Amino acid sequence: MTVRKVNWVFLFSLLIYLGGANAVAMLFPSVSSNIYSWNVLCEFLMILLPALWLTAKKVPVAEVFRIRRISGRTVYYTVLMLFCCYPFFSLASYLTSLLGRSASQDLAQELMQGSVAANLVFFALVPAVVEELVFRGMLYSTYRRTSALGAMFLSALMFGLMHMNLNQFSYTFFFGLFQVLVLEASDSIIASMVAHFTLNGVSVVMAGAMKHASSSLTSLSGDSSQAEAVSQIQSASWFPAVQVYFMAALAIAGLLLAFQCLKKIMAENGRTGEVLGMLGLCQDERGKIRRVSKMKSAAKANGKGKNHLITFPLVLAMILCVAYMVMYQMSGVG
Repeated sequence: MTVRKVNWVFLFSLLIYLGGANAVAMLFPSVSSNIYSWNVLCEFLMILLPALWLTAKKVPVAEVFRIRRISGRTVYYTVLMLFCCYPFFSLASYLTSLLGRSASQDLAQELMQGSVAANLVFFALVPAVVEELVFRGMLYSTYRRTSALGAMFLSALMFGLMHMNLNQFSYTFFFGLFQVLVLEASDSIIASMVAHFTLNGVSVVMAGAMKHASSSLTSLSGDSSQAEAVSQIQSASWFPAVQVYFMAALAIAGLLLAFQCLKKIMAENGRTGEVLGMLGLCQDERGKIRRVSKMKSAAKANGKGKNHLITFPLVLAMILCVAYMVMYQMSGVG
């Protein structure tokens, strides 16, 4: 697999995804109106061409994508690391929701229509498998041969853009970076699938909780004094600022704890040197993490040549995604 060929595959996958979804929405409205069939269709269209291409090229997917078993400790620290990063993802989502239409709120409304069990399958498990195979599997594993750090940022960028709205892009980009670190620290794409399932699963469970809490909120609104007090707090000019500062404090603390979890995953799988080296860091004799000297970094870079991760088809894919992001934002104006 070469970078240019993979970028062409991704571009045509995007065209199939957009064209197929719009065609089905116009010709078969019943499919698009059902949240489960629609989600399965979108995930199928996303992975269809990559699956056919990889099969035709006889790519050893299990080896190249690193589909390997992981230990229980790796699962534990991966999930814990995800929860530590969750305040940061929530903060990014909240800040961009203030700029216009919130896709996260739209998704929550959809999830409240179905059962938690079904939502966990169709909105957590299926995307976790499909999207990890495409972005951390096909894209990242190919880009990584040219530049590991560049591959991490570019695969995360495309993962964020593929959601085609600013609100979800704001945190899925950072989640894409998180996923690469988990993949490298565990040396298995299964760990990134676990993290992906957990993140989406949290949204599913929260939507279910909101659905069951709606009756309580309705009864609360019957008490005019309590309802008025809640309304006054939420409408106060200082409330959004306090909310942001509180979320920011949790986000910073969470990221510090997440790094400790990452160290545990690296140590569990014997991947400390590989992951730190990718980030331009190293561990000295006393176990302290520090930056690699410029001399060592330059020596390591010699002979690698120029990076050509961004090619013409990928630029076209970026333009398409950004265009859809703009249309989505404008659709929520007014």
